[in-house]
This record gives sequence, structure tokens and C-alpha cells, in this order.
Amino acid sequence: SPPNPSPGLCSRSGRALHVQPLRSTAASLGRDLRARPPTSRSFFTGLPLLMKNGIARPGANTTQPYERRPRRAPDAREADQNAIKGIRTLLPVRDDKGGWARRTTKRKRGKNQPGDNLNSASPSDRTAGTKKGCGQGEAAAQEAAATANLTTNEKRAAIAKLAAQLLQAPHKHIALFRDLHQYAQKDPVPMIQRLALMSEVAVLCDLIPAYRIRLPTEKELATQVSADVSALRAYEKAFLSSYESAVSLLRRWLRFDDKCKLAAVRGLSALLSKGRDFNCRDAIVQALVPVCNWHEPDAARHEACKAFEELFASDTVGEASLLAVQQMSSLLRTSSFAVQPQMLRCWLQLKLDAARPVDEATKRAKKRRRSLDPLAKELALAEGERGDASVKQNAVLEHVFVTYARVIKKCPSGPLLPIVLQGVAKFAHQVNVELLLDLFANLRAMLRDEDLLPPSSALLCVHALLRLLSGHGQALAVDTKDVQLRLYSLLSEPEVLDDAQLLATGLDCLEHLCKQRTNLLAPRVASFILKLLSAALLAPHAHAAAMLCTAARLLAACPRAESILHASEGSAVRAQITDPDNPATLQVTAWQLAALQRHYHPPVVELARAIATQAQLPSRFTRAAPLNVMRAFSAESGNFNPRPRVPAAPAPRKAPAPRHRPPPPGAAAAPLPKCCWRRRRRTWIWARSAPRASCAARACCSCRAPTCTSARSSCASSTRRSARRRAPSGASPRAASPARA
Repeated sequence: SPPNPSPGLCSRSGRALHVQPLRSTAASLGRDLRARPPTSRSFFTGLPLLMKNGIARPGANTTQPYERRPRRAPDAREADQNAIKGIRTLLPVRDDKGGWARRTTKRKRGKNQPGDNLNSASPSDRTAGTKKGCGQGEAAAQEAAATANLTTNEKRAAIAKLAAQLLQAPHKHIALFRDLHQYAQKDPVPMIQRLALMSEVAVLCDLIPAYRIRLPTEKELATQVSADVSALRAYEKAFLSSYESAVSLLRRWLRFDDKCKLAAVRGLSALLSKGRDFNCRDAIVQALVPVCNWHEPDAARHEACKAFEELFASDTVGEASLLAVQQMSSLLRTSSFAVQPQMLRCWLQLKLDAARPVDEATKRAKKRRRSLDPLAKELALAEGERGDASVKQNAVLEHVFVTYARVIKKCPSGPLLPIVLQGVAKFAHQVNVELLLDLFANLRAMLRDEDLLPPSSALLCVHALLRLLSGHGQALAVDTKDVQLRLYSLLSEPEVLDDAQLLATGLDCLEHLCKQRTNLLAPRVASFILKLLSAALLAPHAHAAAMLCTAARLLAACPRAESILHASEGSAVRAQITDPDNPATLQVTAWQLAALQRHYHPPVVELARAIATQAQLPSRFTRAAPLNVMRAFSAESGNFNPRPRVPAAPAPRKAPAPRHRPPPPGAAAAPLPKCCWRRRRRTWIWARSAPRASCAARACCSCRAPTCTSARSSCASSTRRSARRRAPSGASPRAASPARA
């Protein structure tokens, strides 16, 4: 106690207060309150234990055990787990036993809590407070340490959360692209890197605008604009920076292992498909074109070729297609034509319908294109106008046919020739006359050498030649006898007849011959028809239906060939005819139609009957392409078209009624069945072949048992008695007798 206690500090009983212990207790309470600010009134439950009636208890100045015990530092791993689960940590409170209890609560959505920034899943948000007081090196180290402490599932959840936030409010969370990029670039787990990069690519594909982003110039930045325009400029700048960073990282991954290569190719393909008119298109195309020529991995090459096929099929402007074709043509020329055929197969998907010669454009259209300023061109492009699509497609067509001509001249027997011939046949109607003559001469020289080309390539060469003459080549007077004779010999090759695609190509060649009726010879047409009918006998039903359709079209194109449908005496000389142009071919009878009319497939029977009777083909076969006919009736999937009818279930047969044999003469008569006694007077069946007085002449309707087994007189008497009963009054019984009637 103090020596001179103050009067104001005394109680009513006159006892002085212990001032020094009260001060030490207050100091300890102040330290605890500053260290852990209370959030609940339960914290003050221990205060009345220290003071009672204004007097401190003895020993209250001692340090409490919870003061001597050091506070546990927050665990970063636990904080990250709580952030992922949406749990917020509260301040500790006293429990019933006097200890400290930690509390957590669910984070409320839509409200910014005080600890949200600290519990965020992104590395930059977790270290935001640390970066303020530390240098850049220390912040980066802490960020890497915080990311490394997470497990794989936690990292995946964090990546998913970042992607969801970006898609939910891209203008607000555009800075989260940096966190995704950090996961993809610096995470030690390769799987997490690929997952983060693919997630970033998916988010970018969803947020790519329909226009090219043009950053403002210095003059435009100096101009005062509204807050919305300023926010839009900031968003576009951040988005373009993230897009360029992702493309650059994907291009670097093309030099890593196979898994990284495949992931990079898929990411670049997705960006090219979605943003073919967006920024960084040239860099993406330049990175993907060499991938189309990779030998391995095959999956990466297939993905790149598929991306270019989709680009060529959907590009309406033509700029991206022109850039890709230029890059492929340059690669083909620099590699001495040692490229994968799949790369040139992509060109078959090009849409060149709007291609036309440049000189066809009118002066007014040229003047209008020159008068358009760049801004008007961009607006027209955004509105979907084609603009100068024809000019772009003309340039694409020029590059394509120059490459085709180089392949035909320098490597006619290489693996690229079938793809080149298919491309020539597809775009032949758009070739000018000068290039047409050059191509026609080279292809014809290749076709004359029978040992140079296999049957498949020779058939494609014939198809390309006939297609060249169907467009602008119709104005040329060219004799195609050698081409037609080579086609006649190729239709006997098993390789052509077994492959549906090659057979459809051969039948398409015959249909092109039907369009040139002035150059058709009747014996040659008859030879083609007889060859098709002979092949249809042994071919599958789908191929046979396509052959019969083509034979019907040949008959319609050359009516003189209908003589083979009539019987003649010259059918025996068919075996000695080897020249298709021999006039004796018209005297041969098409006996194959009789066998085809008994075919197991109903459409084949229908077509054969229509050809034999010179009737019109069914409407579904009139203009059907051969390949479509074969696909419609193909049995590769296990189905049969048309579906066979299910036979009706046979009606159940009734069991035959038992027959009673008449007893031998002199034997006792067997008792009649009950049904005979019941129907004896009204139902009688007379047998025409039996004698009139015979017992077998009358039988019961149900069991066929004889109704009388006695002698002839008894039968006659019973007949007369039954007639008297049925005869009306006044009528003669002899006239009413059924025997007399």
C-alpha cells in the first residue's frame, strides 16, 4: 500500500486501494488490446475477475500465460486454402475454459470484405501488401514461394477462379491476365503450365473483338476525352498486351517437347480460327505453316492442317487466306517440293467463287475503291461487306495454279501429284486460256506414258483434262480420243472399281462426256455402256446403282446407242470386239440387264427395268451425283437401304377335325357324335363324287362323321322322312326330297 493514500482513492470502509497493481493490470490489458483487438464482448468477461468493488485482487499484477505465449504466425498455405474455399478468418475470442478460440466464416459474395485482398488466390494479390515495403526482388521471391506452397488441385482451382473472374467482368479484372501468364510461364509443374496457357487462350478467344485494335497516337492521347473513352483505351491496351504475350509464349513452346508442341499448336489454331481478322494474325500464320510440314508429331500436323482448312472454308474477306497460301507456296518452293501432301490438301477447301479477272472491273468501281479512305474501309469490313474480295481471291488463285504447274513439271511421279490433280480439276473452270493450254499440254504428255502413272493417278489426270475442257476450254477445238480410250481401259482396273472415290471420279468423267454431245461416237458410247453393265454384275449394290445411273445418262446423250437394248443376231461376236470404236458394237445385245432385273437390291432392279424398257429414271436418280448414290445405298455401316420389310407372322393353323371311318358292311353302326345329333336335320354336306345312296354322301358339318351307316333302303327312308317334316302342307314329299332336287 502507498504510505499516503489519497482520500479519493479510498473506499467507504476506509481501506485504501492498491494503485500500483491496478496500474500494472491496466498496462497488461492495454498491451493485449493493442496486440489483438477484441471483436466480441466475451473478451471482457475476465475483467471483473481482476477488479471487484474497485479493489484489485492479490496477484493481479502477474503476467498472464497467454501474454507470455508467442502468437502463431499466419500460415500461407492455410490462407490460400481458405481463400479457395471462400472462408474468411476472424479474430480470436475467449472460450468457456479461458482459452483463445479461432473463428472462421463464409465469405459473402458481392461485398468487399476487409481481408479479401489478402486472401485472394492470385499471387500478385497475396503479395500486394508485401510489395509496398519490400523491393522488387523480395516481392518476386515471396510470390514464387507462395505459389510453390500450393498443391496441384489448389493451383487448378486458382486458375479456374481467375478465368471465371475474367469472363465475368473483363473490364474490371483485365489485370488478372498477368497472373494467368505467370502460372503458364513460371510454374514448376509442366501440367499446370499447359493448363494455365490453354485457359488463357480460351479466355482470349471469348474476349476477342470483331475489329482490329489500333492504339491511339501521341496526338490522340494529348486530346482530352471522356472517362468512358479513356477506360476503353486502357482496356484495349491491356488486352492487346496480354494477347501478344500469349502468342509470343505459344511460339516459344513450338521448340519444346512434344506435349508442349501439341499444346502450342492447339492454342495457335484456336486463336487463328477465332481471330483471323484480329491483331497478330501474321505471326500466328507464320508459326503454323511450318507445322503443316512436320513429320512428327502427327497430331500437331493434323491440328495445324485442320486449322487452315477451317480458315479457308470460312474466310470471306480473303486476306488471311492469301497470307496463308503465300507462306505455303514459299515453303514449297524453298523445300524443293519435299513437303507433306496434307499441306496441299488444305487448298481444296479454298472458296474462290468470287474470283474474276481484274480487267472486268468497271472504271466506276476502281474510282470508288481509290476514293475510300482507310477508316471507311475498316467500317465496311466491320459491317460485313466483301469489298475487294475478288481481288484477293484472284491473287490466291494465281499462287495456287503457279504452284500446281511447278509440281506437274518438276515432279510428275511424286506423292504430291494426286492432290495437285484434284486441285486442278476443282478450280479448272476459273483458269484463263493461256495457263489452260500449258496445263493441258503437260497433262496430256503425262497421260500418254502408260507406265509413268498408276491407275489412280491416271484416272485423276483424265478427270482434270476433261474438267479443263468444260470451262473456258469449250472454245478450244481439241480431239480427246486418246483421253476417252484411256478412260475406257481404266474402267476395267480392279483398283478403280473397288474404291468408291475413284469409281465416282470415273463416272464423273463419263458425265462430262455426256455434256459434249457433238464429240460422242455411238459405238464408243455403246462400249462404255456395256462395260458399265458388265461391271455392275460383280460390283456391290451401291456401286451397281451408280453405274446404272451413268449408263442411263449415256443412253439419253446418244440415242443411237439404244440399239443394244434390242435382241439381235450379232450378240455372239461381242467376244471378238476389242476396239471401242468398232461399229459392230451397236449390234451387241445388253444381256446383262436381264440378270440385273433379278438382283437382290430393289433400287438396282428398278434402274435395270427402267433402262431395259427405255422408261424415265425415278426422280431421285435423275440428277444425283454418283458419289451421293453410292453413299446413300452403301452397306459399310451395316444398314440396308431401303430397309427390308419384315415378313408378316403366319396365321396359326387350326388342328384338323377327327374323321370317322364308316364301319365295314354288316357291322354295327357306331354311335354318332353329339354335334352330329344336334345338326343332323339342318346341316348336310353332300359329296359330289360319292353315290347318292352311300353313307359317305352325307356327313356332319363339324366332324365329317357319316350320319347314316345302315343300308341303302334305310338311308332313302330316312331321307324321305326328313323331307316330309320339312315339306309344307299340300306339297308332294317326292318333290321336296333333296335327292330328287
